Amino acid sequence: RFQEDALRMMRAIRFASQLGFTIHVETAVGICSNASLIRNVSQERIRDELVKILLSDQPSNGIRTLSLTGLLQYIIPELQRCRGFDQKNPHHDKDVFEHIMAVLDATPKNLIVRLSAIFHDIGKPDTFSVDENDTGHFYTHEIVGAEMTEQILRRLKFDNETIDKVCMLVKEHMSRYKQFKPSTVKKLINRV
Repeated sequence: RFQEDALRMMRAIRFASQLGFTIHVETAVGICSNASLIRNVSQERIRDELVKILLSDQPSNGIRTLSLTGLLQYIIPELQRCRGFDQKNPHHDKDVFEHIMAVLDATPKNLIVRLSAIFHDIGKPDTFSVDENDTGHFYTHEIVGAEMTEQILRRLKFDNETIDKVCMLVKEHMSRYKQFKPSTVKKLINRV
């Protein structure tokens, strides 16, 4: 059945994610064995299933399953690279992927916000550096991440308005202000 329509693999994961089900072992093995077939599915159909996973009550379950079955490496390989990526930073107790999953689950059911959450640290593997104390840093990861996010969302055939909003949120997610003066607020509003 997966060979007839490879999107069924994503659909199985989406149903499990939306309904809180567990995928049967034989079905999961079948997905793993046929994961590469997802390359034959149009990006629009993949996008639609991904959106439904992201808008489920606990989207990390679906994204983790996409990763564990091998589908994620064909859909969003940039996110798969984050799995197991040690941040080497005392402020982070999770790898980049699990940090992203925690942020994703903590967001409201809003597609723009959920897309921004899943991509907010996508640039970390590409910007990783270590200082003399063996502490990891990710300077400008928000800028690199915004550029990567645009490429990913275009590849998945998202509309321009969604792409613009998500990229802006990814780019601005590291903005910090010690105090908000009216002029600072106006600049932020104009920019974002």
